[in-house]
Amino acid sequence: MNRSGLFSPVLISLPALIVLVLLALTTTPTAVHGFGLSCTANSTGAWDVAATWINCNDTYPGEGDQVNIAGSEVQVTIRAGLSVNVQSISINSYGGLINKGDLRAVWLDVNDGAVRSTGSLQLVDTDESAAYLRTSYAIVELSRDLTIAGLDEAFMQLGNTKATFGGSINVTAGQYAQAYAAVLSNSRVSVAGDVTVLGGCYDYNKKRETNNENDDSVVEGGEKQKKKKRGFSLDGSGLAVDYDSFLQVGGDVELTTRDFTDNSTTGSTREVSLYFDGGDVVIGGDLLVQSGDSLLADTGDASISTGDNLFDLVENGWTPSEYDTGSLIVGGSVTVKSGSVSGLRNESNQYGYRAGEAWINLVKGFLLANGSQSTITVQSGNTGPSTYYGQSGEDAYVQLGFGSQLAATKDLIVQAGHGGDAGLGQTAGEAGSSSLIVAYGGDVLVGGNLHIVGGNGGNNSMDATESSVAGEGGQANVMMMSGGSINVAADLLVAPGSAGQAAVGASAYTGSFYLGPAMGGGGACKERGCILARNDNKRGVSSDFVSTGDMNAPLVNDGWRPNMGGLVVENVWEGEIIIGGDLRVTGCNAGSSVEGSGGQSAVVSIVSVSGGVTLDVYGSVVIEGGNGGSVVGGGSNGGDAGSAMFEVSEHSLVNVGGSVTVTGGAGGDVINGTGSGGSIYESSQLAVWARAHVVVGDGKGAITIIGGRGGNVYAENTPNSMGYGGSPSSVYLGLYDSSSVTAGDVRLVGSSMGNATVNGSAPVPPPPAPVPIRAEPAQVAREAAESTPSGRHATKSAAHHKTTEREKRGKGFNSNPELEVDTRSWAIINGDLELLPGSPFFHNLNSPEAISMSIISADDLSTITVNGDVTVRGAAGAHVSSSSPYTLFGGIALVELSDGAVLQARGDMLLQGGDAGHDFANASITGFKGATAFELNNGAHFHQSGLVRLIDGQGLELPWSPGEGPFPIGVSVYQGSEWTVYPCAGAGLEASGNSTYFQVRELSTFRDCRGSGAKQHYPEPLTDGSADGSCSPCTCTAAPFNACPEEAAAGSVHNNNFVVACLHALAALLL
Repeated sequence: MNRSGLFSPVLISLPALIVLVLLALTTTPTAVHGFGLSCTANSTGAWDVAATWINCNDTYPGEGDQVNIAGSEVQVTIRAGLSVNVQSISINSYGGLINKGDLRAVWLDVNDGAVRSTGSLQLVDTDESAAYLRTSYAIVELSRDLTIAGLDEAFMQLGNTKATFGGSINVTAGQYAQAYAAVLSNSRVSVAGDVTVLGGCYDYNKKRETNNENDDSVVEGGEKQKKKKRGFSLDGSGLAVDYDSFLQVGGDVELTTRDFTDNSTTGSTREVSLYFDGGDVVIGGDLLVQSGDSLLADTGDASISTGDNLFDLVENGWTPSEYDTGSLIVGGSVTVKSGSVSGLRNESNQYGYRAGEAWINLVKGFLLANGSQSTITVQSGNTGPSTYYGQSGEDAYVQLGFGSQLAATKDLIVQAGHGGDAGLGQTAGEAGSSSLIVAYGGDVLVGGNLHIVGGNGGNNSMDATESSVAGEGGQANVMMMSGGSINVAADLLVAPGSAGQAAVGASAYTGSFYLGPAMGGGGACKERGCILARNDNKRGVSSDFVSTGDMNAPLVNDGWRPNMGGLVVENVWEGEIIIGGDLRVTGCNAGSSVEGSGGQSAVVSIVSVSGGVTLDVYGSVVIEGGNGGSVVGGGSNGGDAGSAMFEVSEHSLVNVGGSVTVTGGAGGDVINGTGSGGSIYESSQLAVWARAHVVVGDGKGAITIIGGRGGNVYAENTPNSMGYGGSPSSVYLGLYDSSSVTAGDVRLVGSSMGNATVNGSAPVPPPPAPVPIRAEPAQVAREAAESTPSGRHATKSAAHHKTTEREKRGKGFNSNPELEVDTRSWAIINGDLELLPGSPFFHNLNSPEAISMSIISADDLSTITVNGDVTVRGAAGAHVSSSSPYTLFGGIALVELSDGAVLQARGDMLLQGGDAGHDFANASITGFKGATAFELNNGAHFHQSGLVRLIDGQGLELPWSPGEGPFPIGVSVYQGSEWTVYPCAGAGLEASGNSTYFQVRELSTFRDCRGSGAKQHYPEPLTDGSADGSCSPCTCTAAPFNACPEEAAAGSVHNNNFVVACLHALAALLL
């Protein structure tokens, strides 16, 4: 073998190898990237110069490399035209980066350093890791847009940083990841363009779900945790600015999360929020905070919040944390909106998918939308339908307190989400509620309209065989507790949602406006229960208040009951409410049913003012109760109707520029079913007590109070098993304890019982129900005639007071309607006064146990002055079939004065008893006629300037015996009382031909001063020897009885009576 042949190739190539090595040592290096190097800037210099770096493979950083710039003397510059793509950049120890080219990284972390860029800067992840800009004690100056986008998390977090952005900021996370921007810890940030944050959804390992008990929770790793209800959630997406930081954005801010449209993966959209706790934010354009929609998944909450949770503070009696006030000023409009669910959940025993809540929470904070047409909108999304249970809608609300302020130059709109539809035979979801809450000092200023609107209840099948139940309508309420103000330049609408449609109707409620002391104080309340007084039971006005309430839920505060909705102001001493237009409180109509129970509107629509408050309404006040739901077929009852109330008490003053109208609702009807018509929940009334005063139209405006009616029964197909018509309620205007009303015309119209008919005619009734135990007619009327006045004092509860009155008059009577003036109170009526009955009913087997009475009553040094005419009519009796077990009276017309009370009637006066009921088929009379009575007791006075006519009704004669009664027409003047007929033109006293009773006894006086030649159309008064009834008529020579009194007379003549003078002296001592 030739050895030289084996080794010669090596020997020949060795010189060439040496040459290659030498060339490698002297040639300019070429960049080598992609090995994930950790490059550190060694000195100030250009990015693309190797000498600038160490540990960088003798080159400059490139794709996949991690970059560290440290040292106060180290400044690295990316020249114009150079494109750089690295994994990450860390700037520490006062190092700096100047970018004039195109820079792309996954993340940029600046700690005690600076970054300045006139080129493009993108922080983009393509490998499912976080993309972010994070700074601490840094300076950031970017002249162009900043994009942060990750397949996983994406965020910008600036702490103790001064930053300026000449363009826009866009932060976008992956499909199932979080995105947020945070300006923290004394940072100052300015953005010339827009800020956009788009977060992802939750994946199957981290999803929000709703179990069969319908509680709301987050599932993480299999463990349920209560989701964060307020503030900025680290699991959520959005924007946080706090700790003395400042953010200014020249354009729009959009904080949103992705829609969830994948029907093959369980998950939910992510919550989104803007949180400014001790920070200040100024936005030049619009602000949008919105969670994504979904197809088959829950959606996240959407919120704006600063400070502590107001609910927690009020519930527990805590004071806010010590931090600086935060503010949010927006040049455009503000929208806070949670996503809606569109897909049908088709799983057994499952609720539909849940939509998120939407809210604004301000504690020691300010939110001002101060553009020329800036609107604030808070809206929760709609829940999804289900083939099984209907999901409840979620709430939308705005709550602020402890010196916070919220202002919009245009409108403030709060709209709750709708309840979910349900499957056959199940219950649809109740709707979400909406609210505006101000506690412990806060101001709301709205330059346009304020609308608080509840969602609509979920729907279900109208197929009666499936017993499908509709969802209840959502509630709407405004509450101001322990100080604050709400100023609305245009319309105020507080409107609950409608009940859903289904075979079984659902309840509707009355919206509420509450002003008073904070409720709660340490009790265990749920879902803002102490503030809203609902305790897990939802309840819920236009200065349109339209109706919501839970009749069964107890309430912490005795003065505010959850079965009431409307405007409630209590114990706000020297507070003032001014409404530039009309004030309307309207009860919603409940849902109807097919062979199921009618929905309930059994809630009181109320305006209640107490505790030294002044309410000025420049327009009119309208309060209406809602109607109960009707029923078609089946054996269920119609829904009960809502009532209407106006209550003023405790040194309060109400001035109404227009008129006052209070109207009760109608009970639900029953059509071709065997159930009974719906009844009316409570009285329709205007009640004024405890030194409160009401002035309507400067003393010329009208007051109208109309009772509702019970539900009718139309039994075309069920004549032998029909139910009863619905029961009526009472109607009254009451003044107690040194209170007053001054108005023009006053009209009270009684409530009506529902009819029960078959094709407009009376059917053959079923076997009669047990006849109620009641007094015989003679005994009943005697109880009314001999009722003894009592020296009672008005209580805070007018309803309780009326109950006491009914007990005093006897079990056999109810007042419908009544004007009652009590305990040194006075009513000045400058127009006409009318007390009219409700309509008679037809064949109503649920006959009332009481005789209806239309009453004017006054006692205890009270005064009624009527400068117009007075009409009091008793109700007509029912029209029944000849086989009915009931014999119904016509109603009684009664005037009752006692204990030094005074009635001054300047015009004419008519008292007329009601007509008796008759047989429906042949119109034959079956009942006794209604009586008329005029009673004066214990120093009472009646000053008559016009013609008084006393007329009994039409019907069968009452069985009576002389001296014992009952009497078709009865006049009694007892115990030092006086009745004076002044010599005025047209004055007189007439009693119909069967007048039977005119008694003047016990130091009392009746004087007819029209002159001895005047005609007498009334019985001769009967006296007991101590009384004087001889002037009947005569010529009175003593003043002031010898002349017609002037209209402006104060009625001081009653001071001539010794009994009245003593009563006045006693009252002065008591006061």
